[in-house]
Amino acid sequence: MFLSNDCLAEKLQTEIAYTIGNLNLPLSTSENPQFHRLVEALIKTGQNNPTKLVPSFSSILSKYNTRKRMIKCSENIHKEMLLKYSKNVANALAIDGGTIEKRHFFDIILLSPGSGLNPYIYDSIESDFMNVDFFKTKVKGTIEELKKQNVKICSIVGDNLPVQIKHYLIR
Repeated sequence: MFLSNDCLAEKLQTEIAYTIGNLNLPLSTSENPQFHRLVEALIKTGQNNPTKLVPSFSSILSKYNTRKRMIKCSENIHKEMLLKYSKNVANALAIDGGTIEKRHFFDIILLSPGSGLNPYIYDSIESDFMNVDFFKTKVKGTIEELKKQNVKICSIVGDNLPVQIKHYLIR
């Protein structure tokens, strides 16, 4: 069956988005002629008749469609991870901020040691306007968001944590 079947086109778009994301490839991969030839060859091989013509991939293999699909896939992964963490009795947040080449970063990582779950980067922020109020608002907001998803936070870890707690964390 050719890609005229909407289910096959949807499956192909999803697999392409996951592949590009998992391999850390640039979104432009989806528009690369070599990548198009690869996908076409795979489909022809799958059809067990490499002489048949395959319809154009241009509407499926575009940065716009791939980006849209990757966002949808990442939203699904995010929901799945929060569901997994919500089943734990207790979880922790690891927080860290830093500056690299005059760019300011702040990361919030969800983790549950001993649960078998890999740490999950819940949020990663780059901003020129990071101050105590920014950190306080972001951490409190994250804890509230996680509570709404039934993710229980029992501890917060980080470097220089006593200073962070004194300045901006909920006690």
